[in-house]
Amino acid sequence: MHHEWHACRDRYFLRGRRALTNQHTMFLDLADPDCSFSYSKLMEAHRSRFFEQIFDTSAEPARIIGDYMNYHDVIFQDQRDHFNKRLAQDLGPGFPANGILGPDDRIDEGFLQARFPSLTGAYPLAKDHGHFEHVTLLPESENELRYEGLPQPLNQRSWRPTRGEFSAFICRGVSLFAGPHQYALLDAGGEDYYPACSLRIYSKSVKDHPRVQVKGPVVLVQDHGDGSNFAHFTFDWVTRIMHCLESGLVEPKNARFVLGGSYGQYQRTLVSVLINLYGLTAENFLFPQEKAIVDIDGDFIFFSDQDLAVLHPAQMCHPKSVDLLRRLARGVESDTGSVERVFISRSDANLRRITNEEELIAIAEARGFQTFRLGELSIQDQFSLIRGARQIVGAHGMGFTHLFLSEAAPAILELFHPIFGTDAYCMITRAMGGKYNFMVGDDLADGRASYSVDPAAFSRRLDEL
Repeated sequence: MHHEWHACRDRYFLRGRRALTNQHTMFLDLADPDCSFSYSKLMEAHRSRFFEQIFDTSAEPARIIGDYMNYHDVIFQDQRDHFNKRLAQDLGPGFPANGILGPDDRIDEGFLQARFPSLTGAYPLAKDHGHFEHVTLLPESENELRYEGLPQPLNQRSWRPTRGEFSAFICRGVSLFAGPHQYALLDAGGEDYYPACSLRIYSKSVKDHPRVQVKGPVVLVQDHGDGSNFAHFTFDWVTRIMHCLESGLVEPKNARFVLGGSYGQYQRTLVSVLINLYGLTAENFLFPQEKAIVDIDGDFIFFSDQDLAVLHPAQMCHPKSVDLLRRLARGVESDTGSVERVFISRSDANLRRITNEEELIAIAEARGFQTFRLGELSIQDQFSLIRGARQIVGAHGMGFTHLFLSEAAPAILELFHPIFGTDAYCMITRAMGGKYNFMVGDDLADGRASYSVDPAAFSRRLDEL
């Protein structure tokens, strides 16, 4: 299996090298009206390949470790767990109880030196970004939206008395390892990397990926969030682009913005608005569909809120960012719906489902709410629905992103699993002038983050809306 996979890998790279006659073989051609890309399908394919390698009974520990170090895709906790478990079984006593992976997914160098010295030196050295040019876009400011109502761990940033500085860093003579949900800033030789602009540490073998040259300025937009998620794409990625252009850091006609994740109708709609607002073209937006090394001829720009100081959502709803979102919303063409009371159902979701949702729906519909599964609506119909709603109830999920389009400053009742969720929509609701309320359900411990919500308490909260 090992040799077969490497043969397949080599065919993949050769195909990429032959095709790389221009940058659009790596990046989606957004000028094509039928252009689309599903990151979730690609991610599942990568995960399947990862588990095939881990569960290959013929594989020796050294090969499993080598395959892990050369795996340049997203790593989830279940992958880390199975990797450590497999090696613990093979290596027996002496294998560290907590595994061998660090917080950046690097294999512990001391373990490699003691057990597999031939595999040492596979990781690049970390370099400091302190010498890069630094431009403040939004100075540190008071958080006038401060809210301590949500419990931990849901209240991630609302409680902070201040917003951190939002800034840009500019450098030259670097290369970017980029993919649909990968990025790492490398020095000119590709031997070292900058953690301040890297999703995680990747082994030096990233240099084996195809190379493509792009004239600068190149602006990294993607971050640790998945751009397939509407909230991260809208509140963080799009606002970064708008701040970059509003500040004059780049000339619109020359800039190249590197994004990631899926590219579907939602992303296409917002990109079209940006094109209209700033006189851009499809050529300004680079959505990777393959992994590659981007050699940059000119300036490279990244932002402090990508890794150094996370400010999701919308730079902690800084007033200037909220103004940009309002401007963005005015450019989105859609009708204003006539449904004033909306219940958003997650019955079609795989995770974080409310097991007694039907009971809650009956309570809500008795009060005039209408129930919708957003996945069954077109993007335009989703926009229209939320744009006209005055009261919105539903489980935490990216459908609440459409709140930035609202013309009615609606009242929100957000339902949470006790652990999984964020305060993003609390901040957005309050920043847009709406009334926010929430309920935290009871975990059902089914491994899928399912939970239930107290019907009596739910009734009382609805009446408070």
